[in-house]
Amino acid sequence: MNRIIFFLAAFCPLLAFAAAPAKPFELREGDRVVFLGDTLMEREKDFGYIELMMTLQFPDRNVTFRNLGWSADTPVGISRVSFDWPRSEGEMFRGLMEPVRQTQRTVVVPG
Repeated sequence: MNRIIFFLAAFCPLLAFAAAPAKPFELREGDRVVFLGDTLMEREKDFGYIELMMTLQFPDRNVTFRNLGWSADTPVGISRVSFDWPRSEGEMFRGLMEPVRQTQRTVVVPG
């Protein structure tokens, strides 16, 4: 009996949270979207599928897109920073985040 009560007390809140519907993604008026990632995002500048789909989904919104994708980039920006190794991860991450900060983004799309 105690095990059942413990199970219900421990896991029912988690089940209720998992069942809650997620709020759908929405671009707002004036959003500045930054594409960030590796080759997938870098080639988005050539094809524009993601930007097109986002624009078609919210045609009445004035949204700006910036592509900061870089081939073979890593989450800490190893490819884009420099070829002078070794560098600290903090220095590499700062090198990645500086251009992101300059875009004054409101939405980041990782890829």
